[in-house]
Amino acid sequence: MSASAPHPKAAVLQYTARGSHDKTLPIAEALITAAAEAGAKIICLPECANFLAANKASLKANAEEEANSPSLALFTRLAKKHQIILSAGSLMMAGDMKKMAMTGWPIAAF
Repeated sequence: MSASAPHPKAAVLQYTARGSHDKTLPIAEALITAAAEAGAKIICLPECANFLAANKASLKANAEEEANSPSLALFTRLAKKHQIILSAGSLMMAGDMKKMAMTGWPIAAF
């Protein structure tokens, strides 16, 4: 890489996730959009990017299935719209055998 090669702009977002994706995703969407409009091409989201459960019952009730995850759908749509790479620090998802999983997700939809 030459000294004159451009470097992509990155943004690291920090926000307090709420107790459900319905309350958290609008916050994340606004911050992702602002970062992309400011020129960021790589945007990193925090741990528990889609919601932060208050207890195990809330976690079980709100964990998303990968196949129909509103969080993955939103983040993929935003990555495509803004031509960015998103790194979701972790998303609270329902895992195999009814166990919950906190999984990191790199998302690029060019």
